[in-house]
Amino acid sequence: MPRVVPSQIIEYLHPRNRPMNLSGAGKSILISRLSVGYLSGLLRLIGEIPNEYFTISGQDYTNLILSIECIDSGIKRWYTDGSVQNLFPHNEQSLIELIYGALKKCPDMLPVPSTTELPFIDDENMRTNIRIDLSSATRSLHNGEWKAATVLAGSVCEALLFWAIPKAKDYNPANIKNSQGKNRRLDQLDLGAFINYGVDLKIITTGTRDIAQRARNYRNLIHPGRAQRAEQECDRSSAMTALAAAECIIKNLKMASEAPGGWELSKKQLDDDKSQYVSD
Repeated sequence: MPRVVPSQIIEYLHPRNRPMNLSGAGKSILISRLSVGYLSGLLRLIGEIPNEYFTISGQDYTNLILSIECIDSGIKRWYTDGSVQNLFPHNEQSLIELIYGALKKCPDMLPVPSTTELPFIDDENMRTNIRIDLSSATRSLHNGEWKAATVLAGSVCEALLFWAIPKAKDYNPANIKNSQGKNRRLDQLDLGAFINYGVDLKIITTGTRDIAQRARNYRNLIHPGRAQRAEQECDRSSAMTALAAAECIIKNLKMASEAPGGWELSKKQLDDDKSQYVSD
C-alpha cells in the first residue's frame, strides 16, 4: 500500500481541489451526493497516515479529532436518509480548515523508533534530520532499493563527520587541506577526506575507517561516469556496507563525546578496533 503523508492531504484540501458545492453558508460544509465522495476520500487518507506522524497535541489534535468525527457522522447520516447534511464551523473555522491547520503542523518524515539515537548531537534539527536519513536508508535496504540505501547511508556518514570534526579535541581549521595540499573549508571536502580527518583527530577508529572507505567508494557510484569506469553498481552489499559504516561512526562518535578531556577516543578504544589491513 502506498505511504500517505500529511503533505498529500494538504494538497488534497487545497481550494482548487475541493468540490465547488462543498462550502455552505457561514463557513459550514455540505455533505451531498456531489461532495460525499470527496469527504469520504479525505477521511480514508487521514486514516492511512502512520500514527507517528501525528506530532501535534493540545487544541490542534482536539480540532483534528473533532472534525474527523463530525464529518464521519455526517457521511453516515447522509447514507441513511440521503438528505443534505450541513456541518457547522467550530470556533469560527470550518471543519476542513481545522483539519488543514492541524495537518500543516505534521511532518512528512520521522525516524522510526528503532533508529539509532544520536545523543552526542546537541543541535535538535541536525539530530532529527540525520536520524530521518538513517531511518530512510534502512527502509530502502528492506525494500530492496540498493542505490537509495547506499546514497542515504553515505550522506549520513558525511553529515556525522562534518558535524563532529570541529568538536574534536585537536581540531584546527588551518589544517584542513584537500588532496593537493591546498587549504579548504570543511564543507569543501568529500567523504574520503572526512574519514581521514576523523582518524587523524582520533574520533573514529582505523577499523571504522576501513568500512567507511568502502562506503565512500560505493557512494561515488552515484556519478554515472564513475559507475561506468568501475563497472560496478549499487547492490545489497553496497547498501549494507554503507549502513554499517554509518553505525560504526555513530558508535565511535558517542564514545569520543564522552571523553573527559574533550572529543577524542582513548588509546584502548582505538586499539580495540584497529585496522585489520594495515599497521597504524
